[in-house]
Amino acid sequence: MTKASLPKLGGIPLKAIFASLLAVCLAIIWLAVTYQLDRRKSADLRETRLSTEFQAQAAAENANSLIKRLNEILLDLRTRWDGDARRFGEIVRQRQGYMADVAFQIAIIDQDGWLAFSNLEAPKTRVYLGEREHFRAHVGGGDRLFISKPLLGKVSGKWSIQFTRPIIEGGAFKGVLVVSVSPDIFTAFHQRLGQESTISLVADSGEFMARHPEGLQAMGKKLADLPFLQPDPAQSGSYVRVGKIDGVERIYGFYRLPEYDLTVNVGRSVERALLPYVHYRQMVLMFGAGGSLIVIVLLLMLYRALVTRAVVEQQLQASQAMLRSAVETIGEAFVIYDENDRLAFCNEQYRDYYQTSADLLVPGKTFEEIIRTGAERGQYQAAIGRVDEWVAERLTVHRSGNTDLIQRLDDGRWLRIRERKTPEGFIVGFRIDITELYLAKEAAESASQAKSRFLATMSHEIRTPMNGILGMAQLLLAPDLPAGERLDYARTILNSGQTLMTLLNDVLDLSKIEAGKFELSDAVFSPQQLIHESVALFSASAREKSLDLQGQWHGEAGQRYRADPLRIRQMLANLVSNAVKFTAQGYVRVEGRLVDSDDRHATLEFAVRDSGIGIAPEKQGLLFHAFSQADSSTTRQYGGTGLGLSIVRRLAELMGGSVGVDSRPGEGATFWFRIRAERIAAGSDSRQGERLPVAPAVAAAPLDAPAVPAAPLDAPAVPAIGRVLVVDDNAVNRKVAQALLGKLGISASTAENGREAVQRLTGGEPCELVLLDVQMPVMDGLEATRRIRDWEQATGRSRLPIVALTAGAFAEDSARCREAGMDDFLAKPLAREQLAAVLQRWLGGQAPV
Repeated sequence: MTKASLPKLGGIPLKAIFASLLAVCLAIIWLAVTYQLDRRKSADLRETRLSTEFQAQAAAENANSLIKRLNEILLDLRTRWDGDARRFGEIVRQRQGYMADVAFQIAIIDQDGWLAFSNLEAPKTRVYLGEREHFRAHVGGGDRLFISKPLLGKVSGKWSIQFTRPIIEGGAFKGVLVVSVSPDIFTAFHQRLGQESTISLVADSGEFMARHPEGLQAMGKKLADLPFLQPDPAQSGSYVRVGKIDGVERIYGFYRLPEYDLTVNVGRSVERALLPYVHYRQMVLMFGAGGSLIVIVLLLMLYRALVTRAVVEQQLQASQAMLRSAVETIGEAFVIYDENDRLAFCNEQYRDYYQTSADLLVPGKTFEEIIRTGAERGQYQAAIGRVDEWVAERLTVHRSGNTDLIQRLDDGRWLRIRERKTPEGFIVGFRIDITELYLAKEAAESASQAKSRFLATMSHEIRTPMNGILGMAQLLLAPDLPAGERLDYARTILNSGQTLMTLLNDVLDLSKIEAGKFELSDAVFSPQQLIHESVALFSASAREKSLDLQGQWHGEAGQRYRADPLRIRQMLANLVSNAVKFTAQGYVRVEGRLVDSDDRHATLEFAVRDSGIGIAPEKQGLLFHAFSQADSSTTRQYGGTGLGLSIVRRLAELMGGSVGVDSRPGEGATFWFRIRAERIAAGSDSRQGERLPVAPAVAAAPLDAPAVPAAPLDAPAVPAIGRVLVVDDNAVNRKVAQALLGKLGISASTAENGREAVQRLTGGEPCELVLLDVQMPVMDGLEATRRIRDWEQATGRSRLPIVALTAGAFAEDSARCREAGMDDFLAKPLAREQLAAVLQRWLGGQAPV
């Protein structure tokens, strides 16, 4: 192949491109290696600095303890000297047992400077010590401890440090008591530091007081230019210096004893300190060299493959795909554990994910140690309270070499973990952040559950008035119906229809608001008048419950505003309706006030306070959402869809305001909303907002429940064969069921909840069949059925037919009823034909279908 025929890319020879690419790749690899090595070296040196500082402090505390002990010996012996050397020698020998480990010579220098006593062998000639520094230091007066520089003893012939105190009698100087100690006692701490460390005691003047090793070579030497010898030095610190005695570069840590003008110095060889770094460097260099070799081989192979004309295009596409995949993979957390399950490598993304245990993510740490420490620090949510069990489970999955699991961390992050084992025994793993996906999944599930609860509630609330409408309509079709009953049935149909209309209006209002198609009107109104109208609207309901219902406007009397009074009435009606519904006794107060205002606009607040049941703090956040309720259980005492408060919130926000609630369980509640309104100056537009009737607040349920066709009134009647007990918390439902049963020739009694039904049946009330509602306060139908079945089994009674009477029309509703022990299932609204069929099935002698 000639030079002219060499492959090119974009007009540039492919060989030049690959050479450049190789240079770039190698540069990146070795820049990363250099960065990692520098980072590790700095960390090791920093750790050694801290270690020598801590060791210097420990050695200093040991030296301080020795000095205090020597001072105590001096103070004790000084009181025993009376000039009699023989008697004093006996005392010294008696005390030798507790001071022999620190002091090898006890001496007395008389007031003239001559040696008066020594516990060592007496010199052949009289010894004069008056020129010694420790003698001259006390001649001038003052009682203090003096520590001399190391001296070569005239009597002992050894290097020693003299600890001295003056002997004073009657205020006059009588001599000096000397305790001679070997400098080695201050370096004996080296046994705890390791053979590679040095320890020295240095005076503030720079003289060596003691050193290990090579202490004799240090005697008489003086140091300079060290941090602790500078003016106003720090208490402790570290520095790097080549040793003056042996020429070895060391990292030194020092700790000062300023009360004695001494400093303890501990040094560790830089070479030894960097031994872990050297091993680490070998490993990183190995990875760098290996990676470089791989890059070189791959690029060379790719180049040669591209040069081959037959596979140029295919190889080029494969290489590009490989490179793209590699680039995409770099963005994920990556980790490698070696064949001994020790951390070999992990990238920065991996460390970012595990910040709680990031300090453990260093090569050589075992996987078990990393996850156990992280679990003990609370990093893994699944391990809280069961660290040992969780670690065992995680190790089993990890060592299988085929891991794919989801993990939650302490910072709320969700990770997907994928690990695979290589043929060499290494475990390669990826961590993928799926937090957004997981949170979206949880949010979707939560929303789905909320909507399911809402649909179930809607089903119940719609079917309740529908049962009244359809049931009473069937009864109205009966021939020869007395006028009184016909009027009563018609009123029931009207009230049920109004309930459905109010429910429908609430749903439509919410739908319009959410669709952005809701429009507010604009009219002048008086807040005082709106409050008065709201109180008047619910005065009858309040009187029925003996509630004290009052209203008051706390703002300026006669002041008018412009906004949408119809919607303000609607919001007040919703809040007052709820207050009356949830208050069994006491009061309901409707109040309004001016929050703030300027020349043109004002913020108005309307509040409804009651002495009702109150709301738990953890439930208050659910109140103003359309698909949430404070109580969604099957024994909800008060019913309702939760749409009313949601509409109040949406309307308040549309009018530039907000809503809120203040409540405690058992202490009542205060619901409030604020709106922005235009101030109307006196004498301007006098139009008042329209007075519109507000329908009472009712509950709602799902709209997709299957309709029940009305039954013809000429369906075959069931012979009168005894009593049926109808159990339902809704008076209209009881009335409908009782009337339908009467038309079929069946005698029926009623109960308002499951507990009443159980008490009456177990108390001996005769009954051949029970129509039992599922959703009731006090005790629901499911629990009542279970208790009746338990009572039958305990007393040996025959099984009483129990038919579920419920607004729930889904398959799971029927299954729950049968699991509780019910025999059949009737969905509301009741149809005469279906009711007759059930009665015929269970009371007419036929087998159930």
